[in-house]
Amino acid sequence: MSDLDLQVRNATATDLDRIAELETNIFAAHSITPFAREHFFAWLEVYPRGFFVAEQGGEVVGYTYTQVINCDYSDPYELDRWVSFDAVNDRGYTRASHRCDGGYHLGVNIGSIVPGAGKLLVEALVRLGENTQKPLLGMSRISGLKSYADQLTRAGIVDAAVSHAAKHAIALFYVLECAKLVHGSVRLMPKCAGLNCSGLPTLPVPSAPDPVLCKYLRNKYFAIWALLPEFIKDPASLNYAVLIGPAK
Repeated sequence: MSDLDLQVRNATATDLDRIAELETNIFAAHSITPFAREHFFAWLEVYPRGFFVAEQGGEVVGYTYTQVINCDYSDPYELDRWVSFDAVNDRGYTRASHRCDGGYHLGVNIGSIVPGAGKLLVEALVRLGENTQKPLLGMSRISGLKSYADQLTRAGIVDAAVSHAAKHAIALFYVLECAKLVHGSVRLMPKCAGLNCSGLPTLPVPSAPDPVLCKYLRNKYFAIWALLPEFIKDPASLNYAVLIGPAK
């Protein structure tokens, strides 16, 4: 089968067991606690229009979900609200965080096991944002960040016990350099973590683009908006995430 066999549609209650199976298989392998079936049931209850699956040959091979939120790109204090994934998504359930009258969609989760499925699912979310005039935001893991930081420590470029400000600066440098590698867009919000740190040594360019973040950045719709420290429980990302949004 080819990517042309993939189709995207809205999720239904009959898909939930399969989605729960995929969720466990995909995220448990990365030491990330997977969502439970109760989460998926809540998504159907809260905002079924933003809940999609990808099918191939009649089998669900991917899924994604978005909620609606309020966000003000120009507000210098906007990022103060983005303290954790659980805070902005009601621990993933979105019952308390979804705002029908909000101005943006915010992707909550995406997973797929077939090449091309994730791309089509993201495109479905972008279209939903365009059709409702509520643009899509996303939160990406930075799955190569720990490996990059370990490389710096092994090479003696930085000490393992650097300050929080230095860690933020290293993480932001990694993110921005990965964006350059794939010709991705950057549109940093006010007060983005990592901007205000001096005295770091010259850092090497990452040897390869981040495998998760750059899946988004290859889509010219998206730009990097902000670095989100201690936002998710993901060892590979050193608990950082990246807020991504429209490039224009």
